[in-house]
Amino acid sequence: MSREDIRMTKEEIDKSGMYHAMANLRAKGFTCSQCPGSTDIEATLRSKKLLMQVRTAQFPTPPNRLGFEEEHGLIARANAKSREPVFAQVQIDHFGAQYGEIIWSRLT
Repeated sequence: MSREDIRMTKEEIDKSGMYHAMANLRAKGFTCSQCPGSTDIEATLRSKKLLMQVRTAQFPTPPNRLGFEEEHGLIARANAKSREPVFAQVQIDHFGAQYGEIIWSRLT
């Protein structure tokens, strides 16, 4: 079976990216959880508190950036929870494995 025969759904791609972003933060000592009914992820390490959104795409397509309204919405939600807004871009292969490095952006 060639990789062109393997198709992941958008939901599978998104879940894979969230998994890789959370695994990366957990490896650095953060505790992570997905906010109920949301795609936001909360991550905490001692006094460092993050609220994160993840965008994921399959190689060779690059992950999208947040739109203007999405970015400002994330900043507002993070500020309301006294958390730092963070955006992660994850690229995966056709099997869901991380491809390359995660691109992290702190939003202001």
